[in-house]
Amino acid sequence: MASVDRLAQLHGNSHGHSVPLQPMGNSANSYQNFLDEATNLQQSIRDLNDSTERIRATQSRLLDSTDETEQGRLRRELEKQTNRQQEDVNAVKARVKAFEPIRGSPDFAIHQNQFRGVTKSFMDAIQRYRTVESDFQRAESRLLERQIRIVNPNATQQDIDEALDNARQGGRPVFIQSLVGGRRDQAAGTLQAVQERHNDIQRLAQTIGELSALFEDMRVLVDSQGKVIDNIEVSTQEVNDQLRAANSELVVATEKAWATRNKKWICFWILVIIIIVIVIVVLWYLGVIPHSPAK
Repeated sequence: MASVDRLAQLHGNSHGHSVPLQPMGNSANSYQNFLDEATNLQQSIRDLNDSTERIRATQSRLLDSTDETEQGRLRRELEKQTNRQQEDVNAVKARVKAFEPIRGSPDFAIHQNQFRGVTKSFMDAIQRYRTVESDFQRAESRLLERQIRIVNPNATQQDIDEALDNARQGGRPVFIQSLVGGRRDQAAGTLQAVQERHNDIQRLAQTIGELSALFEDMRVLVDSQGKVIDNIEVSTQEVNDQLRAANSELVVATEKAWATRNKKWICFWILVIIIIVIVIVVLWYLGVIPHSPAK
């Protein structure tokens, strides 16, 4: 089956989360391979959720840390975790797409149910990771706002909003340019922290955008499979309707045939009775049948 070949080709992208499929030899092996891949995919998705929790924990430690050296170490660790997570997410995405059942394949309905379960779990994992990143982005934005007010107490809310928007869009915060002036020395440490936080928000915005696009891809994939199922159900319904119509016509035809046959038998027996009556009358007239004596 073509879907199994695609699965085997893409299995190597999962960083060892599952066991590669063996080539199928018959339909029984094909079905078992499909179930094995469903199990492996669910395990890979659970691994993604575990990684998401580790990322959340690292983010929490980074937000709580006040030591610059520790913050630097945590940022590097967080960057490694998020890079690995993104690779794993993309690998699972490729495997989920390869897992999509092909219409007309054996056990299509069973495969479709497994596919729905896998895609739902994967979309839940994407949403969970996106929520973690969004929460961290909001927390980083609050800290960035606090640091802005430290280095620039005269900053207005509009200045702060522009700085945050610039960070999310990949631009340099406007207020940083003003810090390069007379207060640069006294705010140097805070300025570095602001720049790092700005970079964090920038990376988070990119990750959140990628996750949103991935979630939309999965939604489109699920919708396309739903249309396949709808078409199959419509075709099945049409066949059932045609069968019911044919059965109804057959019943009507049978009833008409019985009615016609009954009418023929009635006509036959009426004719027989008429013939018998005529014979009796003729025999009586010829005297074969004696007349009853008059009293």
